[in-house]
Amino acid sequence: MQEGDFNVYQALIFFAGGSIMMVLIFFFSTVMDYIIMFVATLTSFCSVCLVLYMVCEMAMSKEFNNDPKVGQATGADLVAICGSFLIVGYWFLMRSWIFNNIICACIGYIVLRLINVPNFKVVLALYMLMFIFDIFWVFLS
Repeated sequence: MQEGDFNVYQALIFFAGGSIMMVLIFFFSTVMDYIIMFVATLTSFCSVCLVLYMVCEMAMSKEFNNDPKVGQATGADLVAICGSFLIVGYWFLMRSWIFNNIICACIGYIVLRLINVPNFKVVLALYMLMFIFDIFWVFLS
């Protein structure tokens, strides 16, 4: 197994962590609302910024992208930071479903690039655990 591979034990930890978070949300809903909103906004900003950076790096000319304009920041850095600030800021203020979908697509893309699943057994275990998780927390709780 290589470094960065997602295994069955990590799938179990993911399942247990999700269950613990749901219990914390149930008992401490007022505090957890603010914590979840902060984490969601920060995660959204980082993932949109990374995706925009990759797109800008491919789209911009080499002369513009390699010439630092502000300190060590390149043109792709500046466009990605400003663009992600605008997208996530508009989503935070207006709760637009279109921007919600854009942010979710960026988060999904980043997660798929980070997680390396070595075999089908791990995927099957994760899907089965998340199915049980969903049934329990939606219908039985």
